[in-house]
Amino acid sequence: MKARQSILERANAREGFSLIEITTALFVLIVGLFGVFQLFHFGIGKMRVIDESSIAQQAVQNELEVLRALPFTQLQDGERDFVTQDPALQSLVQATGAINVTSAENSGLKRVDIALRWVTQNGRVAERSVTTLIGDKGP
Repeated sequence: MKARQSILERANAREGFSLIEITTALFVLIVGLFGVFQLFHFGIGKMRVIDESSIAQQAVQNELEVLRALPFTQLQDGERDFVTQDPALQSLVQATGAINVTSAENSGLKRVDIALRWVTQNGRVAERSVTTLIGDKGP
């Protein structure tokens, strides 16, 4: 009789997991995986923004270096488009560059403003710009 009672006790002990425990564990796992997926999606979007910003900053810097290399007499006052055509700018949507040169009164300096605007992938307009003074180095 004792052996029979021991078998019944083991059968009633219910080892393993219940359906509610499995469902709860799966729910927690799915919520966690969804959070990880969202983090990856957010990170990839931010990497794209950083990449676009880096390309734009490099293009503005290159344009500035081209202008610094020009003789001072060739820096005419006024507004114009970029001088160089950087192939990396093709990856930026609707990229437009502008250069504005103005003379500082009686100082032998010219103020140079260089700006690059483009549309990001989420439709926002972004801009990178730099302002510097270029002086007459003389003969």
